[in-house]
Amino acid sequence: MEGLPAQGAKPRLISDNPDVEGPAASQQRRRRLEWIERTLGREVIRHGFGPGAEPAESYADPHQVLLDSNLSPTRKRDILRRWALHASQIETEHSKGNLLATPSHLQEVIDALLDLEEPQITEASFEHVDRKAS
Repeated sequence: MEGLPAQGAKPRLISDNPDVEGPAASQQRRRRLEWIERTLGREVIRHGFGPGAEPAESYADPHQVLLDSNLSPTRKRDILRRWALHASQIETEHSKGNLLATPSHLQEVIDALLDLEEPQITEASFEHVDRKAS
């Protein structure tokens, strides 16, 4: 992982939400990192996936992985899990005060993994339904 560039540009992180500051941003980051640990498992977090291409080298963002019709769902999951590990490492370094130049994309990776696992959930799933008798 590379250090912060000379220009001082700040990487995009899951906690970079103008509506969330201080302890709330820290809690947001912690919840996502805990989700990644549960999803990937502690062994993967500790030892990684082994050699392989970094997803960001081939895809601009995690959603593009989902759109790649040349990939099977299993291969998409593998790519997104690798990306999730890398993103969580960036977030962990940030939480230690080590700012990195690489953007995390952790929220986007989590969303893509959820979209892959649960495609039946749409925005309409969250619309309010009035259950009053007409």
